[in-house]
Amino acid sequence: MRLKVWYIPQVPMKAFEVERETTLAEARAALDLLIDFSTFEFENRVKPDYADAGGIAEWDEDEHAWRDVECD
Repeated sequence: MRLKVWYIPQVPMKAFEVERETTLAEARAALDLLIDFSTFEFENRVKPDYADAGGIAEWDEDEHAWRDVECD
């Protein structure tokens, strides 16, 4: 499965993106790690404020486009 983890550490800056042939569980673990690191930065006052966003997208072969994946 072709997936992309994307994370914007400070909106509206450019997203950090990593594409991989991987499972949804592995992509979710990578996104969770980025979120945990962001929480660490917040708790330790590394940045003055926070407006972050992130998610996982899957490559749609039929549409030739990325589409976001719903994760719980």
